[in-house]
Amino acid sequence: MLQNWKGDDGIIIQHHDSQTEQIDYQFLQETDLFDGIPKEGIRQILNCSSGFFKEYKKGQVVFQEDEKPEYLFILMEGKLLVTKNYFSGRRMIFFEIHKKEIFGILISHKEGENYWYDATAVADSLVLAIPWKFLFQICPTACEYHMNLIKNMVSVQADTCVSQMKKLHILSGTSIEAKAAFLMFELADEKGELDFKMNREELADFLGVTRPSLSRSLMKLQKEGYIEIYKSKARILDYEGLERICYK
Repeated sequence: MLQNWKGDDGIIIQHHDSQTEQIDYQFLQETDLFDGIPKEGIRQILNCSSGFFKEYKKGQVVFQEDEKPEYLFILMEGKLLVTKNYFSGRRMIFFEIHKKEIFGILISHKEGENYWYDATAVADSLVLAIPWKFLFQICPTACEYHMNLIKNMVSVQADTCVSQMKKLHILSGTSIEAKAAFLMFELADEKGELDFKMNREELADFLGVTRPSLSRSLMKLQKEGYIEIYKSKARILDYEGLERICYK
């Protein structure tokens, strides 16, 4: 069964039992970590690893930068922000975590290593946690499921590195308008339409600028005919002009 109790931090913890059918195995099969692994294999992995589920209320912290990394996580429900908070009170948002996404992976796991960033729920969330020690060793039976899991983890790590390279490219803009333009090119679909998926304050923290400065820059780009903004969505109107903004 999934047995519930409250941990010391008041967070609901659900431990997995092999007899339960309450776990959404199809959902897990659709995640990159369990890609190609059948239901029985996922059940076996959760049992062998002592994986468990935790519920987090909005505003609760999944982990903080001074904690030792012990788990790899998958977001089952909700939304998280991965951030860095500085002594001045300034916050930098690295990225958002959405359903089915894996996080807590960019850690070197050396002795004495701590997280360098925080992960916080910005909506009520459910997280699957798998101990890192399970991922760094092979079962005595060296089952194909475990081998497949490790292969998937390497692929996820590669994808995460590419994602971070894209953010570095966005932040390489020499002005706020350039950073916003790079971001819009990254998010836009084939019709030039995009959804920021962040409120204005979160978007400013993601780009490392102040909210008023970002709002002025977006309004300037819209006034000059490069883009059209409506609420959290936008549309690119002048591709060539916006590209010139990127490299000014």
